[in-house]
Amino acid sequence: MLEFGKVYDVTKRSSFTSVRRWMDEVRRYTTPNVAVVLIGNKCDMADHEIKPEETDALMDSYPEIFAFIETSAKENHKVEEPFLRLAKVLV
Repeated sequence: MLEFGKVYDVTKRSSFTSVRRWMDEVRRYTTPNVAVVLIGNKCDMADHEIKPEETDALMDSYPEIFAFIETSAKENHKVEEPFLRLAKVLV
């Protein structure tokens, strides 16, 4: 099984939009047995551009994305969580 974490900036729509392109590339160039954690970084910022419904729709479109976690590298909030979730998939 291949595992990935895909990080995007919750304050930049273009960053979120790029996730679809990236996931299409994952589908094109990897095996069907892929697990992806979607990571929305900068959750400490007030100016979120992405609504929860948009994240839900993205996850519905790509079943490879098995988890979504909002993090803040600046505040060290849930930074380790994506790695723990990916590790659980391996076990």
